[in-house]
Amino acid sequence: MISGALHENTQRGTPDFPIEFYHLTERHPSYQMRYHWHKDFEIVRVLEGSLTLQLNGESYRLEAGEGLFIPGGIVHGGIAERCIYQCLVFSPSLLYAVPKCRAQIKAKLISPTRFTDEKLLGALFECFFGEENDKELEIMGYLYSITYKAVSLQSGRMPVASGDFDKLKGAITFIEENYHRPITLAELAASCSMSPNYFCRCFKQITAQTPIEYLAAYRIECACKQLLSGESVTECAYSCGFKDLSYFISVFKAHTGMPPKKYAAQHQVK
Repeated sequence: MISGALHENTQRGTPDFPIEFYHLTERHPSYQMRYHWHKDFEIVRVLEGSLTLQLNGESYRLEAGEGLFIPGGIVHGGIAERCIYQCLVFSPSLLYAVPKCRAQIKAKLISPTRFTDEKLLGALFECFFGEENDKELEIMGYLYSITYKAVSLQSGRMPVASGDFDKLKGAITFIEENYHRPITLAELAASCSMSPNYFCRCFKQITAQTPIEYLAAYRIECACKQLLSGESVTECAYSCGFKDLSYFISVFKAHTGMPPKKYAAQHQVK
């Protein structure tokens, strides 16, 4: 149930138990949470340091021991500061077996919920450690308990959002599906039904990056994961949309502080 990717089209866990657990330190390729979105629910828990999350333009700063329940469909990203944090991403379908539960969750769970119940969050996340694999029933018990609390603590107000946030999802999804090939600014703007100039202003305002900077950062994040899975530097470069090996190495070093081979050597799980 442990994985490394965080984007909408990822298959979570297995088809009959769609849930994924992520443990993120400075060594993880996705340590700085890029802006993304998915239809799944997500629970974020901070173990050390602090994590500042932006959700549809609203800011949530989480300290050690705090967590946040994020409903599906919200554009979110975060900045980690000397932080160790964990994420649990799961399909809402796990909670929809009982029609009345499904109706309540869909109707009431509409905004992020901050958690300070470290004991309950810790019990859920601890299920993903150790060698024992048959913990589905225990996990479901904690998920229902946490979801019930999230519903009961709802403010009833969605995070501030505009049509631009929803349109931005088109560009993010387009990048995730096409990063391996050349992508033009015109294509990205068209995926959001915006003019190129307005799209660039909007994208920079929301993500604090230009579309090209975001694309490069996403490609390097994917390259990091592929390097750690054993692919060669050349394979990573070309499969992540770079057509020039020396340029890939230069961009990689600018983002990670080291060349690809050194990154792989230092971050490979022993």
